[in-house]
Amino acid sequence: MSVLLKNRHESEAQFIHTARELEAKTRRRCVNAPKRYTFYGLQELWATARRIHSDVKQANSVFPANQHEVQIRRDFFIRARAELQDYISQLELLLEDGIMTPANAEELAGLVDQEDRLIKAVMKSDRTRYAKLP
Repeated sequence: MSVLLKNRHESEAQFIHTARELEAKTRRRCVNAPKRYTFYGLQELWATARRIHSDVKQANSVFPANQHEVQIRRDFFIRARAELQDYISQLELLLEDGIMTPANAEELAGLVDQEDRLIKAVMKSDRTRYAKLP
């Protein structure tokens, strides 16, 4: 059943889908690039995308029952955001070296920005949601 456009909103777990999409698109860009660039940054970029996806999935798998578990969940999100910044740095270098095309880099950077925004929103909602846990 379709939902009217005015009634649509982002899913609470959209950050997992976006991280998966970032990993999949990064993999496609790296696999389709000339093989001579594989060891000049493409493997690192792909590994960073995998770590981002892994970190958000691990964060989502923590169901906090106390403040310690809330902190564990938060640590995964913090690590994912740090990896996003590393991803952007690697992407800039690949763009400067001509390994990545501007169109591909712009698409991937857009996904990174979206993912960072979504993770920040989840962290903010977690802060109020889990504030009263022991």
